[in-house]
Amino acid sequence: MALVTIVTAIVAVISVQLALGFIAVAGVLAIFIFAFGFWRLRASLPLLDGELQIDGIEDPVRIDRDAAGVPLVSGASRKDVAAGLGFLHAQERFFQIDLGRRTAAGELAELLGKVFVAADRRARIHRFRASAEKIVASLTGSQREILLAYAAGVNAGLRSLRKAPFEYLLLRADPVEWCPEDTLLVVFYMYYLLQDHRADQDFNTYLLYSALPEAVADFLTPPGSPHWDAPLVGEIPPSPNIPGPQILDFRCTSARRDAASRHPRLVPGSNAWAVSGVKSGTGRAILANDMHLAFGMPPPFYRATLEITGTNGRRLSGVTLPGFPFLVAGTNGDVAWGLANASTDSVDLIRLDQAGLAPNAYRTPAGVAQIQTVEEVIRVRGGADDILQIQMTAFGPVLRRTRSGIQFAQLWTAHFPESVNLNWEMLEQATNVDEAAQAANRIGCPALTVTLADRHGSAGWTLSGLLPHRVISQKLPVVSSQAERFWDGWTDPVNYPRLGSPQFDLVWSANTRAVVDETFDRMLGRGHYVCGARASQIRNRLYFVELADEAAMHRIQRDDRALFLDRWHKLMLSILDHPEATPAVRESAVLLRDWQGHASAGSAAYRIVRQFRAAVQRLVFEPFVSLVKADHGAFDLDLVTDQLEEPLWKLVHEQPAHLLPPWFGDWRGLFEAAIVEVLTAIPKHTRLSDYVWGDENTLVMRHPMSGLFPLIGWLFDAPPAALDGDMHMPLSQTSRNGPAFRFVIAPGNEDAATLEMAGGQSANPLSRYYLAGHAEWLQGKAMPLLPGPPRFSLTLLPARPRGG
Repeated sequence: MALVTIVTAIVAVISVQLALGFIAVAGVLAIFIFAFGFWRLRASLPLLDGELQIDGIEDPVRIDRDAAGVPLVSGASRKDVAAGLGFLHAQERFFQIDLGRRTAAGELAELLGKVFVAADRRARIHRFRASAEKIVASLTGSQREILLAYAAGVNAGLRSLRKAPFEYLLLRADPVEWCPEDTLLVVFYMYYLLQDHRADQDFNTYLLYSALPEAVADFLTPPGSPHWDAPLVGEIPPSPNIPGPQILDFRCTSARRDAASRHPRLVPGSNAWAVSGVKSGTGRAILANDMHLAFGMPPPFYRATLEITGTNGRRLSGVTLPGFPFLVAGTNGDVAWGLANASTDSVDLIRLDQAGLAPNAYRTPAGVAQIQTVEEVIRVRGGADDILQIQMTAFGPVLRRTRSGIQFAQLWTAHFPESVNLNWEMLEQATNVDEAAQAANRIGCPALTVTLADRHGSAGWTLSGLLPHRVISQKLPVVSSQAERFWDGWTDPVNYPRLGSPQFDLVWSANTRAVVDETFDRMLGRGHYVCGARASQIRNRLYFVELADEAAMHRIQRDDRALFLDRWHKLMLSILDHPEATPAVRESAVLLRDWQGHASAGSAAYRIVRQFRAAVQRLVFEPFVSLVKADHGAFDLDLVTDQLEEPLWKLVHEQPAHLLPPWFGDWRGLFEAAIVEVLTAIPKHTRLSDYVWGDENTLVMRHPMSGLFPLIGWLFDAPPAALDGDMHMPLSQTSRNGPAFRFVIAPGNEDAATLEMAGGQSANPLSRYYLAGHAEWLQGKAMPLLPGPPRFSLTLLPARPRGG
């Protein structure tokens, strides 16, 4: 027995020692891995000081960085400055621009593996790389020089890193050098982000109209909202009346509950406005712009000041798009410009007339044509190549099919070589609003509203991008046999709408329908204009502001008043005030009476009212959606229009019995069901007053590596933060979409201009600039547009002497 005890004790001691040994080894290994990772991250930090010889420049380029990493790039020519900017974009953001070009070209799987094949197939159908190569071959003069210099700068910046960006270490891959056509792919990537690349609107509109009576479909898709919209010119026509029971009566249909219905999608939006010198009181016009995209680390834009010191020298300050050599938004000292998605109709579906023909044939006005097959090879890392067979027609690729087999070809401005150019150079050189508007009209890019201000006091508004010249404009896809003159070339830029001083002292843009006019309606198409609540709130603030200076413009950018939900708050409160209400309902009524009317992160009342409206919208439209799905399967009403508030409020206000979802006894029953849905979503043991908007509206800014490497990826993300604001107000920010930057600029007075940006300049988590300025953006603290005193200075020298 004693022997057993001794042996047991010895084994226990040995086990403890082995365990301690394993722990020690694991600890040492963890320290080694951490040290290696730290060293590897530091090795991919950008150069900040010294001198470096690079290709692509003819004269020295100086790069000064301030305390936040905002660079001042100085060079003798625009070409040299482009090379310097390309150098910076590669040093700070190469993996970001690599993903941009690969997304547009459908080449993500080549780097990231087979999980991205589906995404590549969706993008490759547009064959953007082939288009970019053709455009590069056609460029001449200064535009070609700038493009080549920028590409040379990017490659010099990539090669000058001691180690490739850390993302490639995690992926165990090598970066591929930048080609001139990759810069144009970045523009195509913006088409992909900003426009309806899958033709969702046209396709779902077709499903809606083919399943429901035309009067019902018209009612659900009004041209706008007279109550909310704020066009610069014209008036939104009255929306259609509620269809009568002789047209549609849910009591006599087979409408069913649709469990797949979801809450309304979150529609991001950008804002831009300008006030003339008459309104500002200083003689200078002032421009405000906050451009919205999906949040991410690093952010989509890169701050910079570009100074051309040679002949016709100028200083450009604002934001650039990594992968692109020009200033996207900002000021040249004479003119400032800001951008927003124009939401115009740049995509049309053509319904192929194939009745009685072979599956690969279709009718055109000229006769029967054949669908051609184009083969694309998608390289897949770690797997076999994926072969994509694209069915091409005279109008574009076959993109969508109904459940019954009807095929649609996509006609998209992005498919044409004219869709992308480098005419941004003309905008950078403009000296007044009129010159800037003419330049903007000739830029090849996704259709954008361009809001302008100049140092002489003029304000202006116009459009950039390629606009089809439509002979007809209609909601439904045109049949291929009748599509001979559907798009009759392109609208001449001289005919683009231009609004400005002296007729307009105020102009604004918020992704809404800005010009209501029959001629322009045909030019701009139906579009996917958003609800005008943001636009009207901006317009009204501008009308009544007493002193329109930079500080006042910044306050409007931060306006989170919930005017859009005021009437929904009143409706909900009227339902809650019922003598037989439950304790939870009575508690809700008490909370809602303290309604402050702001989308504040700490407001429980705002969150509850917002969710009430969303629940009512889902319940009201549920039978409409179910009827379309019964015919066609998948269908999404939100993709058809963002003007659902107009028919929704009409139904809620007038409460027609024939359009009440048949599973409710009356409209009050529907509203009470919506309230129950909201209250039951609140977690147990959570006080109603603690159920605040900021817990739902929490900032999500993730690095692409975060999803691919979840165990460590979170280290690269921005910290979560509760956000004020929401979609239908100037402070338009939700958890995943919002203002990537905000600026306010009076041209000629740039020292007083402000700019804040989400995230920081660098994509390297060890960089001192990774989140520099992010806290100020969160707090809404106005920060200087221009770089501060230089902390670091790097000089790029020509690798070859001039003429060598």
